[in-house]
Amino acid sequence: MPTPDEYRKIAETYYRLACEAKTEADRLALLDLAKNWLEAASREDTKSVRERRRNWHARAASIGRVFDRLRRRKQRAVIAGTDEPPATTSF
Repeated sequence: MPTPDEYRKIAETYYRLACEAKTEADRLALLDLAKNWLEAASREDTKSVRERRRNWHARAASIGRVFDRLRRRKQRAVIAGTDEPPATTSF
């Protein structure tokens, strides 16, 4: 689970890249990314540890459900005699 300090390190990287940017557009875009990461760190700082764990587990469970659906789709394709599931996928 990423920590606010890790978010701040990412922001620092973007800030350094912005200082080295060749164009004003690149510099502004990188500064905006740095600002967004700092805001994320601030939001995470205000959350309790319990809230962060709950959000992390919810995201992991969602990803697990997606992989379960893909596995079942692949199993049905194998049973049907094709190597790959149908090209049309809808989640």
